[in-house]
Amino acid sequence: VTSVRPLNAEPLLDSIRRTGKVVVVEHHQVHGGLGSMVSELISDNGLNARLVRLGVPSNSFTPNIKASSIKGVLGLDAAGIRKAVDELSKSLG
Repeated sequence: VTSVRPLNAEPLLDSIRRTGKVVVVEHHQVHGGLGSMVSELISDNGLNARLVRLGVPSNSFTPNIKASSIKGVLGLDAAGIRKAVDELSKSLG
């Protein structure tokens, strides 16, 4: 997704209908971002889909470490994203 407003919903809806799965990765807090918009899109269209949102938990602070390390700690690096996708795929068969 290149822009959240306006959200180009049709490609997302097509993918959600085909797979029933969505992983959203955000470089900020998960609440109120793209994942929230995708959640509303799923609900508003009556879809049965599993949504996984990766990002900074809203109820926490990032650790006091180098910025380059934060992605790994929060699971926002390639390995963390891959793990989330693998777990989502396994959970739904």
